[in-house]
Amino acid sequence: MLLWDYWGLMEVERPSEGDLVLLDRVARATLTGEAPAEVQTLYADDARLRVPRTVTSYSPAAPEPRTVVVET
Repeated sequence: MLLWDYWGLMEVERPSEGDLVLLDRVARATLTGEAPAEVQTLYADDARLRVPRTVTSYSPAAPEPRTVVVET
């Protein structure tokens, strides 16, 4: 993934209370870098954190955003 790729919670204009709770959990788990197992569990358990099959790319090399299929 690249820094200009956009998907998931980034596409939500107004995150729900549940989205904010999840983001707070991710922030706490990654703050110290001491909880990699918790980060892995959050990623595995919640689809909102995983990269989907397609993302929107806002590459500085392209004049318009484009949809990109992620290869697995």
